[in-house]
Amino acid sequence: KTLFDDLDFDEEELEAVLRSPSGKDTPVKVSKVAEGLKFSFTAEEYGANHLVVSLKGRSLLDHLVNVAAKKERADPSQTTVENLSPITFVGVPASFDVTVRDTDGNNFSSPLDHLLITVEHADQPHVELTSEGVFHVTYTPSKSVLSLNIHVSLNGTAIKDSPFHATVKNIHELFTFPTDLKHVQRGLFSEIYLIVDNENASNLGLKPDDFVVTITTKDDEPIPATFNISDEEKYSLGFLPLTNDDISISVRIFGNQIVGTPHTLQIDPNEAISLRNAAGDKIDEIPANEEVFVVLDAKRTLGDDFEFSQEDFEGVVRTPSGIEDAVRISGDKDGPKFTFVPTEVGLNRFIARRKGKPFISYALNVSKPSAKADPSQSYIENADRSALVSLPASFDVVVKDEKGEPFTSSVELVVIVPGADEPKVEQRDGIYHVTYVPTVSAPTSIAVTLNGSPVKDSPLEVNVQGAHDLFSLHSELKPASRYISYSVPLKVDAELTKKLEVSPQDVEVSVSANDHSVPASVKISESGEFSVHFVPTAQEPHLVSVRVKGSEIAGSPSTVQVEQSEGLALKNVDGGILTEVPANEEAFLVVDSSKIFSDELEFDEEEIETVL
Repeated sequence: KTLFDDLDFDEEELEAVLRSPSGKDTPVKVSKVAEGLKFSFTAEEYGANHLVVSLKGRSLLDHLVNVAAKKERADPSQTTVENLSPITFVGVPASFDVTVRDTDGNNFSSPLDHLLITVEHADQPHVELTSEGVFHVTYTPSKSVLSLNIHVSLNGTAIKDSPFHATVKNIHELFTFPTDLKHVQRGLFSEIYLIVDNENASNLGLKPDDFVVTITTKDDEPIPATFNISDEEKYSLGFLPLTNDDISISVRIFGNQIVGTPHTLQIDPNEAISLRNAAGDKIDEIPANEEVFVVLDAKRTLGDDFEFSQEDFEGVVRTPSGIEDAVRISGDKDGPKFTFVPTEVGLNRFIARRKGKPFISYALNVSKPSAKADPSQSYIENADRSALVSLPASFDVVVKDEKGEPFTSSVELVVIVPGADEPKVEQRDGIYHVTYVPTVSAPTSIAVTLNGSPVKDSPLEVNVQGAHDLFSLHSELKPASRYISYSVPLKVDAELTKKLEVSPQDVEVSVSANDHSVPASVKISESGEFSVHFVPTAQEPHLVSVRVKGSEIAGSPSTVQVEQSEGLALKNVDGGILTEVPANEEAFLVVDSSKIFSDELEFDEEEIETVL
């Protein structure tokens, strides 16, 4: 009542926790007693805990509860820090130990104790209990400062001598590039050792991957480089200069340039050592699995009094995987000759010794054997086996090497398409897309040769069709009736005629009877079907001929038999049958609708239009 007299609530509505020095909340049970409210809890940590009570988000009480040990307890005044390095580096993990002791000075640890460590300008420290009362603390500084503050408290109380201090330096300041180095020799593997502040750089635990070496020519072409850290903590970078131009070297650690970089070096020609192929020609790059040799000018390197002795020399070629290829040694008074066959692609190193001492370390850039396009492995795919005159057709030629791998270098690909315009060839990633437009309707053999030899599937057989090939006349046409309109349907590939844009104007029709021409027309339906229409004028066979775009279609010409129509009668005014009509006399043509017109037709005579 003293505290909450103005509030109306049940104890179930209260929220209560015990907040430890480390910030952990322990649930608190709330119950009513005669005196008011009772808060029950079990403290888990020594030191200044707080009973925090709230009602619907409103803070009602924050009560300090000092928690002491039942028997023994850790003593901040007896707790110490050991192994704290006075100098650390940005981005490099550093560590120290905290030894927790009780009031008697004995190592002591308890889950109820709370050890709090705060390091300025660093990530969250990692704390690990390594033995009774000894905590190993690791942290990584993120900023260079003269005095880094490290705060250590135990159960809310700072330990003796806290805060502690360390100086944080930039690690790149420990390394210096030897700027007095001005020249290196072309073709010789160059290894450059960095100048190191050994007093502060020992036991840093650095890895070669922590260093980034960038070497470029004046045209910004990159040169591969390696970085090495020896067991004696000597730091070196190595590279193979293959140009006579100046190069720029940059060395970074954790993103920062070391002292003295970027630095420019002049690449000098190396005239004393030459690399040659089996034909004796000088080379810079070696194909794998081909014999080469290194020739040394003895006068420039060994002096005028040199005398060759095979026993004095030994040599190996060290491959990227560490295997050593054998070297055959010969020579004369002009110098030794080292012959070998490199087996691995990449940066190999030729190492020679004279009388047991290192003599030559020569870098060899070994490339893949030169691949060749192989017609027997190359083939045609995605080919149009049917084509239409005047419409583009295409196929692909896939070029492979001897091993069946894609071949993307330039080749001599010849494509000959009879009866077509000059084919168009486009190349992408070893696949040649060929497009051609046929001009002649006929079966066509397309020849494809690669470097003078046919590829697989050559010649490619293609059936080229013209517009007239898409049409044909029926072999047997039903008889026609004299004087009655007759329709001859044409067999046609409607889809392909649409592609070729064939219209009735492209279809030429000729109908004749007894050498007399009969008028005829061509019609096309909405579905693309073509038909020929004419009216037989004589009771004689009619010859029907059809040409499309100037060429006669299959089945043309074809004959239509004409019968006398039973549904027509020519009569005079007296009803007599006439075979011919005298001029200026009235006559009648009587039409039997049931025989002449379809039964479905319904019409009045007024709808009929007739002319003579």
